[in-house]
Amino acid sequence: MKRFLRNCLLILLLLVTCAGGYIVWQGYEKAQEITAEVSLEQAAQRAMAAADYTPPDRIPETLKEATVAIEDRRFYEHQGLDIIGLLRAAASQFLPDMVRRQHHWAADGQEPLWTV
Repeated sequence: MKRFLRNCLLILLLLVTCAGGYIVWQGYEKAQEITAEVSLEQAAQRAMAAADYTPPDRIPETLKEATVAIEDRRFYEHQGLDIIGLLRAAASQFLPDMVRRQHHWAADGQEPLWTV
């Protein structure tokens, strides 16, 4: 019975890996199509020509730091690729209640934002 369960889990892992690879490949192809239509330089020029564009040097440093702090408190530790965050997000798809209880706490160690 244990062998059967192990084999089922291995097959499931293989299927999930193949599905993930397919999704990544589709995203890659779509990105290639988009970049073939408009170059990165053209897209950047179009963005800078927009009426609501603000050059980076005119954005207050405190706003930049606050944005990083809100979006990703460990940004400076992983330089943009948060493996732990990616694994947590993937796990939350399969184990949403467990991950929610462990990781979604209020700031400064206060009580959770909801009642369990």
